[in-house]
Amino acid sequence: MMNYENNSSTLLNINLFKEIEQPCFEALVKISEKMSFRKYRYAYKPDEAANTIYFLLKGRIKICSYNEIGKELIKTIHYPGEMFGEDGLLERAAYEDYAQAMDRDVQVLAINKNQLKKFLCENPSLSIRLSTRIGSKLKAAQKRIENFVFKSARCRIIEFIKELAQKQGQAIGYEVLIKNFLTHNEIASLIGTSRQTVTIVLNELKKTNQIHIDRRNVLVRDINNLS
Repeated sequence: MMNYENNSSTLLNINLFKEIEQPCFEALVKISEKMSFRKYRYAYKPDEAANTIYFLLKGRIKICSYNEIGKELIKTIHYPGEMFGEDGLLERAAYEDYAQAMDRDVQVLAINKNQLKKFLCENPSLSIRLSTRIGSKLKAAQKRIENFVFKSARCRIIEFIKELAQKQGQAIGYEVLIKNFLTHNEIASLIGTSRQTVTIVLNELKKTNQIHIDRRNVLVRDINNLS
């Protein structure tokens, strides 16, 4: 379990647990455990017992699956402050996907699902907030499916850049800097297109000076007029 003196501030980095009352905060610390994963390590795999709920503290985690020939499908990417592995809260006995670390030092807060369920029963306001977040994730998944059907690959790529800029970007005047941008393969897997298409669209955006790419960083010139 977590050491209260050294890790009590950790919970404050989790979006769900911000602005909770002190007694609630202290109870959460007691049932939480801090864990680390190196790049490419799995927090869990399909068919493993869904006994733990994770909250991301540092780095990125991708939720993915593989088809019969080993091609990866990225379903979502989580960033610090977000929750993943909530299968146990949805009454699933086992995880359905892979949760893989994308960075050298990925840190998470792990809470046993039964302890978390008990805690939520004792704190209904937090339970409502959690249910709202799970609902938002389901809506995002539904929107993604609709985008596959109704929007072109170019539109999906541009929407992805805009969403990432709003979610993880650093404002620099009218421009937005996105650090640790995904690889072309990762973007293709996430939005359901080919790596070649991603490369073509990003090059077109570069040529029209809508974005600037420097290694793994992307500078969006004007997020509102990106097209």
